[in-house]
Amino acid sequence: MYYLGIDGGGTKTALVACTAEGREVASALCGPLNYNFIGLNAALANLENSIKLLRERAQIRSLFTGKHYFTSKYRIFR
Repeated sequence: MYYLGIDGGGTKTALVACTAEGREVASALCGPLNYNFIGLNAALANLENSIKLLRERAQIRSLFTGKHYFTSKYRIFR
């Protein structure tokens, strides 16, 4: 199992997949996630593309995300 960290901002998104011991398995940089500036559809597309890229690099077959403000407010990733 890997842990996924996502830091989405107004200029870029940084992602990292790590083991439980903290060893980095893969990382990726992609477009911004701030939907207030780029719109919801663009933010969701950037999030989807960045996760796909990280999954390919880390060879992750499935992914589970916990709920947070973004997913709760817009009811995505059900």
